[in-house]
Amino acid sequence: MTEPNVVLMLESRLRKRFAGLRVAVDPPAESTGTWWIDLRLGAHHTALSWQSGRGFGIYLEDLDAYGAAPELLTEDLDEAIAAVAKVLQFWLSTSSEVDMRRSNKQPLPSSR
Repeated sequence: MTEPNVVLMLESRLRKRFAGLRVAVDPPAESTGTWWIDLRLGAHHTALSWQSGRGFGIYLEDLDAYGAAPELLTEDLDEAIAAVAKVLQFWLSTSSEVDMRRSNKQPLPSSR
């Protein structure tokens, strides 16, 4: 089954913006079904769904939980990209802080 243009555009725009982003697209069994888009950046993982007439669902937590609901629903491609970009940018900023601490050999804050 051929990917819909909206899924191709999402994938292309996110790859251009985030080096190292791994994208896996899982098509539906039927043409009216849901497309799943898995995004991985470093150790982080999130997923989106897309279905014609319903738009995008953005999942942030409990990705493997049966019946999990998306945290955001939108039919707008730009809104979906902006929401996912915020999550990916947050991951990059927190990963950079940890890497910087490790490279400076500063201990990570303890919980005590």
